[in-house]
Order: sequence, then C-alpha cells, then structure tokens
Amino acid sequence: MNKVFTCSFRGIFLPLLLQCILALGIASAGFAQAVLPFNYGGEWEGRLPTGLSGSLGLDFLDELGNSTTGGSAGFDPGELHNLVMQFNQVPGILTYWLSYQYAATIDGNEFQVWESADGITYTLLNSHTSIPNVLEGTKYAVNPKASTRYIKFTYITTKFTASILLDDITLTEAVPGPEINIKQNSTSISSGGSFAFGTVGVGTGNPKSFVVENSGTESLTLTGNPKVVISGTDAAQFVVNESTTLGTVAAGASTSFEISFNPSSFGNKTATLSIANNDADENPYTFALTGTAEELTPTITSVNPTSGKIGITVTITGTNLSAVSSVAFNGTAASFTVVSATQIDAVVPQNATTGLIRVTTTGGKFAESTTFTVTSPRITAVTPNSGTINDIITLTGENLNAGNRPSVKFTGSGGTQVTASIISKTDIEVKVKVPLTAVSGPIYLTNSNGTATSSSFTVTGPTITALDPTSGKIGFVVKLTGTGFDASSTVSFNGVAVPAADIVYTSNTEISAKVPSGATTGPVTVTTAGRNGQSQPFTVLVQTITVTGTLSPFSAMLNAASASQSYQVSGENLDGNITVAAPANFEVSTDNSIFASSVAVIALNGIVASTPVYVRYVPATRGTHSGNVSNSSPNATTRTIAVQGATLDPTITVTGTLSEFSAPAGGGTSDAQSYTVSGANMEAGIAINAPVEFEVSLDNSIFSPKVTVALPSGATSIASTTVYVRYKPAATGVHSGNIVHSSTNAASVPLAANGSSNTTLPVELVSFKADNNASEVTLRWVTASEENNSHFEVEMTTDPEAGFTQIGRVSSKSVNSSVTTDYLLQYSLPGAGLYYFRLKQVDLDGTASYSKVIAVEVAGSGREKVTVAPNPLVYSSKVFVSAAAQGQATLVLQSMAGKQVYQKAIDVNAGPNEVPLPLYDQLAKGVYILTVALNGQLHQVKVVKQ
Repeated sequence: MNKVFTCSFRGIFLPLLLQCILALGIASAGFAQAVLPFNYGGEWEGRLPTGLSGSLGLDFLDELGNSTTGGSAGFDPGELHNLVMQFNQVPGILTYWLSYQYAATIDGNEFQVWESADGITYTLLNSHTSIPNVLEGTKYAVNPKASTRYIKFTYITTKFTASILLDDITLTEAVPGPEINIKQNSTSISSGGSFAFGTVGVGTGNPKSFVVENSGTESLTLTGNPKVVISGTDAAQFVVNESTTLGTVAAGASTSFEISFNPSSFGNKTATLSIANNDADENPYTFALTGTAEELTPTITSVNPTSGKIGITVTITGTNLSAVSSVAFNGTAASFTVVSATQIDAVVPQNATTGLIRVTTTGGKFAESTTFTVTSPRITAVTPNSGTINDIITLTGENLNAGNRPSVKFTGSGGTQVTASIISKTDIEVKVKVPLTAVSGPIYLTNSNGTATSSSFTVTGPTITALDPTSGKIGFVVKLTGTGFDASSTVSFNGVAVPAADIVYTSNTEISAKVPSGATTGPVTVTTAGRNGQSQPFTVLVQTITVTGTLSPFSAMLNAASASQSYQVSGENLDGNITVAAPANFEVSTDNSIFASSVAVIALNGIVASTPVYVRYVPATRGTHSGNVSNSSPNATTRTIAVQGATLDPTITVTGTLSEFSAPAGGGTSDAQSYTVSGANMEAGIAINAPVEFEVSLDNSIFSPKVTVALPSGATSIASTTVYVRYKPAATGVHSGNIVHSSTNAASVPLAANGSSNTTLPVELVSFKADNNASEVTLRWVTASEENNSHFEVEMTTDPEAGFTQIGRVSSKSVNSSVTTDYLLQYSLPGAGLYYFRLKQVDLDGTASYSKVIAVEVAGSGREKVTVAPNPLVYSSKVFVSAAAQGQATLVLQSMAGKQVYQKAIDVNAGPNEVPLPLYDQLAKGVYILTVALNGQLHQVKVVKQ
C-alpha cells in the first residue's frame, strides 16, 4: 500500500502543543450529530462529515471493505490520533474494517473501540491486539448499548511500528424491539459463530463467563428452560451455570452465565449452545463450542502414612490425579477414591506387600511413590503342611508378632475356627499346636495389624464334622459324622467314656454312641489309633427345676388362713410334672383360689414355663410353725423354699391411767374417770371386772361391777372403746385393786384403781409441793378444811425403799377450820442429790394419814436413779425415776425365772418422775427384777410381792 504525506515531519516531529491544539480544533468542529443509519468510507483527514470528529493521520490510499473512494483513515504510532462519532438515536450494529501498514504485526500495540452515553465517561466496546494482514482488511461487528450516543476509535501504541488503517464505518439504527448480543471477555460472538475453550486436561475444568446484552429498545426475554441449552455429541463435556442468569433483560441492560469445559475423555470436543429468546431475527441465538482434551501426566508428591496394615486408607497427594483409573500397592490393585486433582484416598488391599504405590491414568500415564511398608502379617509357609491333633507346626512369614499378642486359629467343622495354643513366636516364625477340633483347611494368624491366611493345612486322623442331635439327655443315641473312623474307635462325651457296648460303628465316616451316665456339656471326642478328633460342644440336657423368690414370715389366727404369698417355679428337660407339696399348717395353689396340701404344675414337652405358686398359712395349733415347700419331678433334683408362720393370739390393749379416787363411805360415789380398751385377733368379747368398792360402765350412766365389750359379728377386732370407772366405798379406809380385762385365749390386762374414803374427812389437803435453791428446800402445803387436826409431821428419805425419817413438825393453825390454810417448812439440805418428802397428818386422837410423795433434786448430782416405793409392793406402789435429761424410759418387770410380766414405755422429764405400777393383783408372791432403760443406761431394782 502507498501513503500520501503532505509534510514529512507531521506524524512524528509535530510539537506536542500543536497536536493538542489540532485535536481540540477538530473535536470542536464536529459536534453536529450523525443521522442513523450512517455509513462513511472517506475522505478522512480534515474532511470528516457531520457526526464525525477527531484527530487522524494522513489518509492511506488503500480502500477497505466496501469503500471505493476516499482511501482509509490513518492512525499512526506515537500520535494522539482518535475518531469520535456522535449520534442521537438508539444504535444497532456497528461494523468497521481494519488493516495495518509498515510492520509484520501491530507488535503489541492496541486498537480500541469505546462507547459512551454522555461523551465524558467511556467504556471499552472492543479491543484489537492482533489484526489479520489481508489486503482488503478485516471486518468487525459489535453491538453498542441502547444508551450509547458516542463511539470513539483510539490507537494505544508502545512501539513505533505499524500504522492502523480504518475504513468503511457503518452504524445502523436499532430496530424497535429486543436485540440480543453475546460477548465473552468483551468480544462479541455472533449467532452462528463459535467459541473455543482451547486445550485442557481430562478431569479438569476451564470455566468461562459470557454476557448476554440487550441493545434493543424493548426487554429481551430468554424463553428456554433451561435458558442456556447445550446439545450435540459432546454436550456432557460442557457444563452450564445459570445461577446468575436473568430471564428478562431490560433494554440496554445485560445478564450473564458460565460454561465450564470439563472433559472426561481425550480428543476434540464440540457442542452447540442455543439460547431461545424473543429477538425476532436471532431466535434461537446459537454458536458452536469447541475444546480439546488431553491427558496430563500424574505426579505423586507424598503418601500418608508411609506404612500401615491392610485395610487402612492411605492419602496420595500429587498433581493431575483426576484421570487416574487404577492404583496398585507393589502390583496389587487397590480400591480408591479420587478426591480432587491433587488427592486420592486408597485402601491397602488384601495380599499387599511392601513396595511402590503406582497410579495410572486411562491413557497409560503413571506415577510412582517412594516405598510403602505393609505392616500386616503374612504367612509364606506352613511346616509341615499336614499333621494330627496336638502336633506342633511352624508358620513362617513376616510381621507375625505385631503387638506381641498374636492368635492362631485352625479351620473347624462347619466353617468355624478353632483357637490353637502358641508354643513360641517371633516376627518371622510362630510355632503352634494343632487343636483338638481342627479339620483340614487354612490357618489364620491375627495380630494388632490384621489377619494372615495360610494355604490349606491337612489334618490327619479322625475328624468329627457333625453331631445329630447336638443336644440330648443321658442315654440318648447321637450320630457322629466325620472321617477316619474304624471299628476300634472309642468315644467320650466331655471326657466321660462311652461303654464299648453303647458304640455302633457304621462306616469310616459314621459312628453312633449313647450319652453316658455322668456326661456333662462339652465336646465329643473320637480316638482312633491314638489320634483324637473332637467335635463342637454337645449339650447334655439335665432335668432341672428352678425356684425363684422368697417368702416372708406368715401370721394368722388359729384355724384361719393368712393372706397368700407367691414364688416362681420353672423346669426344663423334665420327665414329668412338678409336684409342689406344703409342710403341715401350710397350703399351696396354682390359681390363688383353690388351696391344698399339694398341687401339680403341668410340664409340656418337658418344659414348665415360669409359673407362680401361691402359699398360705393355716395354723391348726397355737405357736410358731416352719418347714419347706418342696418342688419335685422324676430324675430332677428337688428344690425347696422355706416357710415359717406364727399364730396371732388375741391381744387386749388398755390405754390410760386412773388417778386416786375419793368418796365418802356408806353409799357415796366419786366422779367417774375413763380409759379406753381395744382388742386385736379376738375370738370373743372383752370382760371387764372391777375390784371391790369400784364400778364400771360403758355409757357413763349405768355402772356395775362387771361389763362386757362385745365382739362384732364376723369381726376379729374390737375398736377402741371408752370405759368409765367410779369409786363407791362401803366403808372408810383405803381401797386398791385392779380392773381386770379378759377374753378367750387372751392374756388378762389389769388397770390399777385406788381410792380412799372417810365418813368425814378430817383434813382436806389441796396441795403439797417443794421448792429448792441448791442448799435449802421450802415445803408448802394448803388445806381446804380441817377437823380435829393436831399437827403435821414432815418426813424425808433419799431411798424410799429404806423408809422415811421425820425432819420437822408443824402444828395445826386451827384445829377445826373450813377456810383455806397455808403451811410452810424450810429445811437445809445436806448436799446435791435426790430427796423424797411426804406429810403425815395426825388427828387429836392420834390417828394419821399420809400425803403423796414428792421428790426434789438438788443440782449437781448429775446422776440418774430408779426406786420403787412402797417396796414390798402395795396397791399404791410407784416407780420413782430421776432423769438427768428429758427422754424416754422403758420399764420391764421379769420374774426370777426370766419371764416377762410387764412392760411399758414412758416419756420422762429432766428431774424426778412418778410412774404407777398397776400390777399388784396380777403378781404371785415372790421376787421380781424391774429393769429401766433410761438415756442409754440400764437400772435394775429388786421388787418383792408378799
């Protein structure tokens, strides 16, 4: 081509200021807007039409594209050349032709096409760093945005090489409606065109992002589902990602999608992309996709771990591992998983040995690791490879003693394994003894690193492969199947020999034998010519009765049945039913309804499922009874369960005490007092008999010497019943006795009743009490009336059993009086201790009477004491208890023979306490021992009844 130069220095030596002025002048002269459609092919330098402005080099004579006159625009290297097109309509398609001059290539320079909506901010529309060197130039087409109103052509140069030729610019006006255009990396791909992904490795990916532009005036709709469809022979090699793809693209807007070329096999791959849309002339929009897949050579950079046992997973790290199709450990194929292009997880296979790990691709390319050490045991030889029971053989191999705890098993009958005794062991050699039940087959050695299997070992001599049946009772006939039997073979069941008469030899593979007496569960052994063969365990079925549970002690009234209790009985392998028999005074039942001295529990096919047995107590005599309930069956060991019972005797309970009564003699009666009586396990009502001078009542209305509390019909207990007592003395004096409560077969219970009477009471004593201040006691008493009263004598003792001593005398303040009179006596005490006081009232005629006894404890004694007074006993005798602290005392009175005749628990306060002893009428003459348990201490007092 030829270029016309008007000035030789214009392109290179024009001062920079002059270039800027010229550029500004040209730009300012071209503000008029082009009208679309627009087409221009020259002239260029200084002669631009309306709508074009800029700064260009001298025109070239060459005509590009369809242009026939005016030459082509020149863009020289090193010059600030540009061309700007301005228009005011929605652009359609921009086409232009390019070529170059003065160099073989444009040598890294870049020709750019820009677009702008306002002429100020431009974005790149197309870029050229390589242009074909053809005479007529090369045509390029792009789709400006709908908002574009300026197109600018510029030439960015870094070297003074080629000049760019531009010619035949055409810009159509956008047709109303949507206009689709697809770009990849700012390069448009026309519908019907193609896009090449280049060459990638098999199993790798090469994702590319594509932009869908709408240069039209209306919204573009992608109507397909999916929006982007890949079809053709190799469609599966191209993967579409529509996660960012919009279904509707506004005018002038765009959306995007991604396609990744992921070849799974070698060679050239082609497919067709199709996008259905509402562009009238480009629906569907299609272009070809191409790519070439090659196999990349794998590498191994590391394995982890570098040693291990069979079955562990080894991680292989490297490159280009996606296409690996096989993994082998020293030549032994392994299962594996391709995790990624840089990682494979492989499982150390059975029979693997120490050596290299190799990974191989489908195309035969491979890589090998450094040595991987297999630590699992391996048996390489068995010496000898045959033998009889108890022979010692040697296993040779490697890694046999890992963990120092190997186990060796021989093949047993029915595919089982039999453990052998180890004689010695090292990593390369283990000696073992052939176990009794071994049969021909492999030997297995297991240690902490896995299991090794040998070739088959042959067991010589007899073997037992089956028993029929595998369980039975003594005397059952069992068929033994195996090898190596002969007519002289002997048989034993778990070490118990079978008599020769009970062995039947059928063939060298079959013997029958009876289960001998005394046999227990265990293996069956056949011995032939000194060699033994042993079976799996034979179960000897023993007739067994099992009793579960215990029975608590029973109680019941005479000739009455107690509530039942139960236990469980079961049995297996029985030859008959289970007979359950009860001892005397007991009965059994299987339905808790019908009871008898014995019952049968039915066995079905020798089995008794767990069955409840009910037991009850029916005493025929009083007292306690015990024994065993037996559970028996033919040929089974009898099982027993212990029972015991006690009869419930009638018991009378009296609650409450009576204070001393007072009433005038000769027909007068005292006020009534009351207590309660009840009964348990009763056979009849309770008869209540009052002593002489006393009467009892159940309604506090009608009194008599005797009443009876009836036992309700059908009942065995009497509820708590109130009994009323009154004193009705016939003569003056003191009267004492016991109210006796009795019933059939029940122990009588007495209740003390005391009273005193005078025709006219000489002194009516209101109170008698004492106060002490450690060293002195003040005794005070009050009378309500006095008649012929001479004086009072005050008596004291520290031991009521030893008697009282007079310590003072106080004269009557008025011999006869009907008003309240107070008396006082002070007495110095000899020291700390417990002191007892009483008043003796003396009449003018010398007759006397005594008050109650009161006690005073002087602080510092710190001791407890128990006394009985009067002793020997009288009706009014009491127990005096001095307690160091508040608590409870238990009184027990026993005869010298040890028989208990009285017991009572009482609450006591700190200091002196008085307790009535209502036993006088019940005691025979003799000596008794009273034991009082008080605050952890036992106190004993001898008591005499005369």
